[in-house]
Amino acid sequence: MDPSDVIRPTVSEHLFVLSSGSVPRNPAELVGSKQMRAILAALQEQYDYILIDSPPVMLASDAMLLSSMVDGWYW
Repeated sequence: MDPSDVIRPTVSEHLFVLSSGSVPRNPAELVGSKQMRAILAALQEQYDYILIDSPPVMLASDAMLLSSMVDGWYW
């Protein structure tokens, strides 16, 4: 899907949400993919800030994979 088809506005002005959808069989493979990097790069051109909520580092590899794709992180 194109991200613009699934990004939704919220009741707060200038705040939009893109939910994760259903859980894939191997989320780490999806999160660590070239396509994920491409989507984030495209979104960076459209939005001033992108906040990504992920599982804690100790519970899943998703946070570690995402940390290499973002400008900063906080736990």
